[in-house]
Formats: sequence, structure tokens, C-alpha cells
Amino acid sequence: MNNNYQRQNNFQRENNFQRENNFQRGNDYQRRNNNQMQNNYQRENNYQRGNDNQRGSNTQRRNNNIQNIDENSENSLCTFYQKIGACRHGQMCVRKHFYPTFSRTILIPQMYQNPRVQLKEKISSTIRKELQNHLDTFYKDIFYELMKYGEIEELMVSDNLTPHLLGHVYVKYVIDIGAARAFKALQNRWYNQTTLKPEFSTVVNFYGARCRQNDRNRNGCDRGDYCNFLHIRDPSPSLLRQLYNDQQEYYQDLEREVEKLSNKNRYSDEEQSDEEYYKSRKHNTSKNDLIQNSYSDPNEDNQNKPKDNEYDNKPNYD
Repeated sequence: MNNNYQRQNNFQRENNFQRENNFQRGNDYQRRNNNQMQNNYQRENNYQRGNDNQRGSNTQRRNNNIQNIDENSENSLCTFYQKIGACRHGQMCVRKHFYPTFSRTILIPQMYQNPRVQLKEKISSTIRKELQNHLDTFYKDIFYELMKYGEIEELMVSDNLTPHLLGHVYVKYVIDIGAARAFKALQNRWYNQTTLKPEFSTVVNFYGARCRQNDRNRNGCDRGDYCNFLHIRDPSPSLLRQLYNDQQEYYQDLEREVEKLSNKNRYSDEEQSDEEYYKSRKHNTSKNDLIQNSYSDPNEDNQNKPKDNEYDNKPNYD
């Protein structure tokens, strides 16, 4: 009996051990399949990502070949120079400065000699009036000069005291041709004992170049006069209105003169054409007369002439 009971126990143990082994093998097999499936899925994703990256790099290379400046490399361009047209680092800047060859806006550096540079006292009301009068005379003088090259849309004078923005004057024309004329005419000219060196600027919209805090607050910007954004000093409103009205009248008079000249040239051309027509007609009639005389009968003249001794044969009634 004991032997039979022992045999049953051994058989049962073997079955249990075999079941455990089978269960463990099944789990191992399932784990291997799962791991293999994950590896395959990961490989497919990596392959697809590699293809996408390769496609992106190819398109990027094409864009680089087409464009001079890479759109994806925005960090390489100096944002301050793009917005303001000037950088405090100058040529030592790590980022790139894009110098346009043609623009509607012209920058004339250090044209305005700001008297606040020499002031060491606090600005009182009288000094403020004197500064405003100084700016008005300067603004009026340069406006009438720059107006000759084209119609001005905006004229800005920088009031910053930083070296890279001190005395800068921005002129934005309505048409590119006006900016090109001013750029050519103002090269190496003298104004108030300074040589002018104008350059085309990247500034098209002054909203991004101006210091908003300085425009909104009466007390000015927190950084003061050494802010990196433009602190624009505006002339008196009455003067600004007068200047733009004079500019409008100036160009209206120019248009009238051009119309008069065009009409005069047109009438002179018509008169000249009429004179040429009559001259040609006279010339043609003389030719026709010559042609008719050349083809006329030579005996006609002899027939019309009186004969010799024609009156001698007449009877004498004396």
C-alpha cells in the first residue's frame, strides 16, 4: 500500500512539474514573440523616420540652393539689424547682417547732431522748447531737400544717445525710384560739417523698430536714452502738417507743368507735320509741272509765237 501511495505521489509530482515546465515554456515563447514584434515595429519606425529625415534634408538643400538665406536658420540673421537697420555690435556681430541693394527706405547715419549729448543739466521747460525748436528747423531743412528726389511717406529722426543710433535719419519714399535718386545724390555730400553716407535700410515698417514703451509712456522708456529700439523725436504737429501740404502742392504743380509741356510738344509736332505736308505738296506740284513740261509738244511754243514778217504783209491803209 505504501509503495502504491508513493508511486501515485511521484506520478503526480512529475505531472505537476511537467505542467509547470510547459507553462513556463509557453510564457517564454510568448515573451519572445512579443519582443520580436516590438523590435520589428521599432525597426519599421526608425526606417520611416530615417526616410522622412532624408527627405527633409533633401528639401532643405534644395531651398538652400534656391534662396540665398536659409529659412530654417533664423538664428543666423541678426534680428535687431533686420528691424532697426543698425546693430550695437556692428561688424563684430556673430550673426549675419543682410545689406539690401534696393529699398524704399534710406538710412543716413549721424546726420542729426543731437544737442542733448552736451547737456549735463536736467531738462527744464525752457530747454525742452529750445530742443523742440532746434529739431523743427532741422526737420524743415532736410524735408524740403529730400522732397526733391521723390514723394516722402515718412521721415524719422532718432533721439537715442547710443553710438549705433545717435543722430540717425530714416527716409521712406512712396516709390523706389525716389529712394534711388536720393541715395545717388546724397553720396559724400556735406551737411553741418559732416559727410553724408546714405545706405539702403531693411526697415520697411517702423512699428517693429520703435520702442513701444517710449511711445506709450510720458516718462519714457525704463532703459532711458540707451535703449536698443528707436526713440523717435517728432516735430510739432503744425509744422508736420504744413510740410506735407507743401509737398502735395509741389508735386501737383510738377504734374501741371508736365502736362503743359506734353501738350506743347504735341501741338508743335502737329504744326511741324502740317508744314511738312504743305512743303511736300509744293514739292510734288513742281515735280508734276516739270513732268508735264517734259512731255509737252515742242511745236506748241512755235505755234503760239508770232511768225516772222506776220505784220508786214498787212495792207497799208495810209
